[in-house]
Order: sequence, then structure tokens, then C-alpha cells
Amino acid sequence: YREPGTLFVADFIGAMNQINGESGSKNTVRIGEIELQTRDHDRPDKENVIVAIRPEDIVPSTDQQSTQNSFQATVVNMEFLGSFWRVALVNQALGVVELEADMSINAIRRLGIEEGKDISIELPASSLWVFPASQG
Repeated sequence: YREPGTLFVADFIGAMNQINGESGSKNTVRIGEIELQTRDHDRPDKENVIVAIRPEDIVPSTDQQSTQNSFQATVVNMEFLGSFWRVALVNQALGVVELEADMSINAIRRLGIEEGKDISIELPASSLWVFPASQG
């Protein structure tokens, strides 16, 4: 679950955001206009890749954080799933990507997250996997 060798395994063993991107150096990718730090990968520069992150690994915040992988996103949909909320997020700089983030009930209350609100999110580099696009 935490160390998938392929995109198939990553997706088979739980929910996974899969985002089309382009590889950069051994630990960066570009999604739309945003460059992100990732786990180390062996993809050549400018190769089409799939960037994957689990919904529970997306970190919400009320403040714009200073990390490389923080940016504003708009909440476009929220679905209550019993012990957590699944939150759909968009950012024009990412292109047509819609991220799904799983957030605790307490985080939703504490941060006042609701549909239409802009929030700061972080995609931790240690949680961003890079796979060849041919695996997608």
C-alpha cells in the first residue's frame, strides 16, 4: 500500500489520484503550469508520466504554506463518507485535473472547509509517485 512498485498495484490496493504530467529531474514533475517535488524517480526529462498520490496524503491548511508543493485549490464538491469527507479540488494552473482529498471531520470543521472555498493544500513530495504513462 505504501510502497507500490507499479501504478496497477497502487490503484488496485486503494484509491489513488492519477494525474498526467511530465517528468523533470530525478525528483520533479510538471503538471500543467505547476512544478512539484516528488519521490526520486528514474524517468527521463520531459517524458509523459502518471503522477499518483493517495487522497489521504493531500494536506489541507488555512495558510499558504512555504513548501515547494503548496498551492491554492478551490473546493468544488464534498462527499461525506462516515468517518471522513472526500473533497474534490481544482486549480487552473494544474489544467483539467480534479484532485480527490480525504479529510477528517475535525479538519473540515477546524479549517471551515466548504464548497466554493479556496484553501491551501500541500502534496508532500514523499507521497508523490511517478510512473511511466504507458502503465496508466
